Amino acid sequence: MRNNFHVCPSFVSNIYINRNLSRGIGLQFCKHLLEKQSTIAVVATSRDPENVHRLHNLAQVYPGRISVVKIDVTKGNDIKDAAEKVKDKFGSLDLLINCAAILHPSRKGETNLGGWYSYHMSKAALNMATKNLSIEMGRGRDKVACVALHPGTVETDLSVPYRQNVSKEKLFSAAYSVQCLMNVIDGLSLHKTGRFLAWDGSELTW
Repeated sequence: MRNNFHVCPSFVSNIYINRNLSRGIGLQFCKHLLEKQSTIAVVATSRDPENVHRLHNLAQVYPGRISVVKIDVTKGNDIKDAAEKVKDKFGSLDLLINCAAILHPSRKGETNLGGWYSYHMSKAALNMATKNLSIEMGRGRDKVACVALHPGTVETDLSVPYRQNVSKEKLFSAAYSVQCLMNVIDGLSLHKTGRFLAWDGSELTW
């Protein structure tokens, strides 16, 4: 998980999930923010916004507080259009959560090349992107804290093939993981920008 944060008392939150937006940690972030923060709006993005039924169900429970916007991150125009829509409607964002993961049960990457090598290299690239972004976003008048977060091993569809050897006390529900991550987010400051933080707030080495 990679997260970019501008922490404010009240905020518009943009939850971005590359795929499977209707489940797992991404959906739980949406639920948590809507339940715990009565004054915020949530913008959720998906490659296929028409078919994220659980998000549309949330929109019925919290009318006017959640918007679903189409983004395919492989298409630059999608990203630009989504950014313009958010800017036109809200002006700016106060919290951005980027939560995406792909790991096939075959232990191969999305391109079926490289297996664990490609997976680990992609994680290293994300680490470097977070570190670089923290430097860029720390410049200028309106500074932004940017960190990477480790959610722990969470009971999601993604983790099913890989959690057999995880002890019960180390296997988290999505709700528990998100609550822990939000505690970390709420405690963020510019002093912590560029760091890799675990679900319990401890700092991990890159």
